Amino acid sequence: MSAPRAKGDGGAPPAHCAVLLRALIDPLCVARLGPGEWDLLIRVSRRARLHGTLHARLAACHALDRVPDRALAHLESGAAVARYRLQLVRWEQHHLAQVLAPLGVPLVLLKGAAYAAQALPLADGRSLNDVDVMVPAGAIARVEHVLREAGWRGEVDDPYDDRYYREWSHEIPPLVGPGRSVEVDLHHTILPPTGRLRPDAARLFAEARPVSEAPFRVLAPADQVLHAVVHLLQDTDSAERLRDLVDLDGLLRAFGTQAGFWASLAAHTAHHGLQRPLWYALDLARRWLDAPVDAHFLRDLHAPPVPLSALMRRLHGATLFPVHPDVGRTAQARLAWELLRLRALWMRMPATLLLRHGAHKLLRALRGRDQAPLKA
Repeated sequence: MSAPRAKGDGGAPPAHCAVLLRALIDPLCVARLGPGEWDLLIRVSRRARLHGTLHARLAACHALDRVPDRALAHLESGAAVARYRLQLVRWEQHHLAQVLAPLGVPLVLLKGAAYAAQALPLADGRSLNDVDVMVPAGAIARVEHVLREAGWRGEVDDPYDDRYYREWSHEIPPLVGPGRSVEVDLHHTILPPTGRLRPDAARLFAEARPVSEAPFRVLAPADQVLHAVVHLLQDTDSAERLRDLVDLDGLLRAFGTQAGFWASLAAHTAHHGLQRPLWYALDLARRWLDAPVDAHFLRDLHAPPVPLSALMRRLHGATLFPVHPDVGRTAQARLAWELLRLRALWMRMPATLLLRHGAHKLLRALRGRDQAPLKA
């Protein structure tokens, strides 16, 4: 089975990612790969942080015996790292629960930690880097104070960056527990409150569901999809985000067959005002990963004008995939990345704040003091 490709309207995936896309869609196709294809598949999947996911999908269809020994060693290393990181995250959640449960505030797991808490198939082999927790905006200062009193420390030292997080972002600076390496990202919503798209945080909390890992909850299935969408498309760094698209595909496969899911997704999307980003994300997932998108649902979202949708496919086709391990990022990809970065900044900030933020970053870079880029 070949990976879906755009036909006549741009946005085709790069050729070096074709084998990875085919393997993600139809893991049994690896039985037909030659040595050169295996070499490229392993290197590209590692670059995309998907070699653990690929191992899980091959194991699920009992195809690991079709993998050459040297390639299997790389895939097993990805699976082992994923298991180790999951243990670290669950240990961190244990500490968070002990400290925060007495506060009685809602604690909603997001992204990878939420997928693992629900035992979703997409969590298998997926390496976790941090614990994302959403708490109400009115409680976030109290939650941070309690964590700091218990030994968690901030990871951001620059005063401007700290202010950026607290005043203009949807999360505060990351925290790290004593003697541990897993970051805790405290969110109060899923998009910056300064942005043009402003999901209803109160509704997100009201619709959240309990999981077995009390006292934590997770977003409703429709809201998990919408969070995956905005995380994929509204972040200022759009480079090599294929794993985020794989997450979206996994959520659609996990929830799409549930009774009433598509109606719920339509209602939640309309309420939060996220129709356009959802259309873009579903279009990409359907084209590139053969995601099970309801055709009537996609049609009812009302597609953007054809020139705009074609442009966005081209930009994401040039940036979202891992770069070729022997070539690096092309000039076309760098230009596309910069255009999407500017678009994301425009969506996240009003013009005056954007100009102010850009001027500050430029001056800091000219002074040679630029630090690691902000998440926002």
